Amino acid sequence: MDRKFQWDPASDQTYQARFGDSRLKADTFNKVCGRHFMMDAPGCTLTLDASSNVQSSPVFDWTDDPVSKEMTRIQVQSGTLIVEYDSQTDEFAIGNLTDDPLERIELSVSANATLNFRGIYLQAIDPMAEGLEPGCNIDVDGHFQMSNGCSLIANVTVNNNGIMSILGQSFDFGDRSSLVVSSEPVGSKFSFAAIVDEDAKIASNSYMQFMGSSNSVLECRDLVLSGNAVIEVCDNARLEVVAHKSLKAENSYFNIRGKSAELKITYAMNFNENDGYNGIFNFIRDENHPKDNKSKIVLNSVSDMEYALLMKGNYVTVDGDVAVYGTDFTLKRNKSQAIITLVV
Repeated sequence: MDRKFQWDPASDQTYQARFGDSRLKADTFNKVCGRHFMMDAPGCTLTLDASSNVQSSPVFDWTDDPVSKEMTRIQVQSGTLIVEYDSQTDEFAIGNLTDDPLERIELSVSANATLNFRGIYLQAIDPMAEGLEPGCNIDVDGHFQMSNGCSLIANVTVNNNGIMSILGQSFDFGDRSSLVVSSEPVGSKFSFAAIVDEDAKIASNSYMQFMGSSNSVLECRDLVLSGNAVIEVCDNARLEVVAHKSLKAENSYFNIRGKSAELKITYAMNFNENDGYNGIFNFIRDENHPKDNKSKIVLNSVSDMEYALLMKGNYVTVDGDVAVYGTDFTLKRNKSQAIITLVV
């Protein structure tokens, strides 16, 4: 083992296997704008412990640097990087909202590497700022885990054999955030799994897409989708949504398209003719390959009243237009399940 590794905000740094396993304690682990950190230490674990921080300063942040104007990159090439923060204040953050594409933090997790945030709220310092984009891009080919509470304002892609898991009390997916999951991990049931005890909130103008042959689950007590939030399942992907107590959607949509995509929802939605769920399930048809439109939506625990309302077409659209039962879509009953498919 080499001498002890020391964090330097102003320098590019690489953590290598010669440092062995380490735990560093500090108030913050900032990097000056354009300075980078890479972990390339197979079989080793580095823990960045910011639990002594009582000022709610970001773990990773940058300072103004008009000369470099380069993204700050945090890359886990191999080994395990753990970032801990023992607090439940939602003011804590990694990265800022920004209107400059170069003033961003890029986090990447390569295959055979793990990044674990414990008690970290990955969000903007000023989440009320309007017109600004998430200041953090996350690219996952390995395993990215967030636990003990999660607030996420970022653009996230889960590729190849990547796995993203969110465990803890709650999950907030912030305004203008995006999540694209296309991975097919080896030895794992799910490509993306968010399993929380309380609320899961998908904020306005956010977007989740599950594609390829990925398999994902979102499980919570209450699921809330705010204005113009979209969850899309396409290709041969599968997404299971479990809302044990309630599912509320305010002008938000589930899109489904592709050969054999499947959206399965177990929920307590309580449909009625005057609620705001009209058009919540939107099929996107492939006009060039009509026989490939075999995606389906499976709704569990559907009452007789809800089944009748679904048949009216109040909740099903095709390409955003009101769908007609028997002409545009079919609806089958299997005990308490309702299975919705397109007419092809």
